[in-house]
Amino acid sequence: MGFFKSKFFIALLAAVLFIAGFSLYSVTLTDGTAAGNMGKAVTVFFKDGINSVGRFFARGFDGLFNYGNLLKENEELKQQINELEKELIKNSELIDENEELRNMLGIIGDEKKYELVEGYAVSKADGDWFSVFTVNVGSSKGVSKGDPVITCDGLAGIVTDVGANWAIVTSVIDTESNVGGLVLRTGDAAVLKGDAALMQKGLCRLSYISNTAVISRGDLVYTSGLGGVVPYGIKIGKINEIYSDEQGVSLYAVIQPSVDFASITNVYVMIGEANEAD
Repeated sequence: MGFFKSKFFIALLAAVLFIAGFSLYSVTLTDGTAAGNMGKAVTVFFKDGINSVGRFFARGFDGLFNYGNLLKENEELKQQINELEKELIKNSELIDENEELRNMLGIIGDEKKYELVEGYAVSKADGDWFSVFTVNVGSSKGVSKGDPVITCDGLAGIVTDVGANWAIVTSVIDTESNVGGLVLRTGDAAVLKGDAALMQKGLCRLSYISNTAVISRGDLVYTSGLGGVVPYGIKIGKINEIYSDEQGVSLYAVIQPSVDFASITNVYVMIGEANEAD
C-alpha cells in the first residue's frame, strides 16, 4: 500500500491519465462516443491546468518586466527631484543675494530704480590690488562712464572707460578716485580719495573731515551721494586710523574698504540716475 501512496505513483498516475485523456480527445475528433467525451473532458482538465501554469509564469515575467520599468522610472524621478532641488537652491541664493544687495544699497526703492548689470573682473592693472580692472560688460548692456560698480560687500569703484563688451573700473583705492563719503554714526561728510602709499596696502583715505568731528576707529563709512556720481547709502568701509592734516585745520581717516581688492570676481554695474542725500 505504501507504493500506491508514494509521490512516484501519484506522478505516474497523473502522466498515464494525461496520455489517456489526450488519446481519447483525439478519438472524439472522428466520433462522439461516451468514451471519447470522457477523454475530451480529461484532456480539457489537463489543458486548463497547463494554461493556468503558463498564465502564472506569464504574469511573473510581466511582473519582473514592470518592476524593471518601475526601477527606471524611480531613478528618473530621483534625477528630476535632484534637478529641482538644485534649481530651488540656486533661486534661493539669488533671492538672498538680491535681498543682501537691497539692504546694502538702501537706494533701490520705489523712488529711484537702478538696474544692476552683473559682470566679472577679467583682468587688472599690474600689482597685487584691483586698483584698476576690466569687467566683461559694456555699452551693449547699457553700461556707461560714471556708473558705480559694486559687489555684495560695498562700493568697488566707478566706470571710467567703456566699450561694447567691456568696461574699465577705477576702484576707490586708486589715486584717481574721488567719491563723496559720510561717517554713518556722526553724519560727518568728507571726500574719499585714493592715496599712493595706502593703495599698496589696499586702503584709502577719507579727507576733509571737520576737526570738530567726534569720529572713532571702527565707524562705518558710506557714500554721501554728494556730487551726483555715486548714489547715497552704499557701504565703503570702516575707519582704521584718524589723523590731523598737515595744516591742522581738518582731520583725515585711513579707511579699510569693505570690498576685498585683492580678489574681486563678481561685480554689479549700477545703471540709473544717482540719488543725492537730502
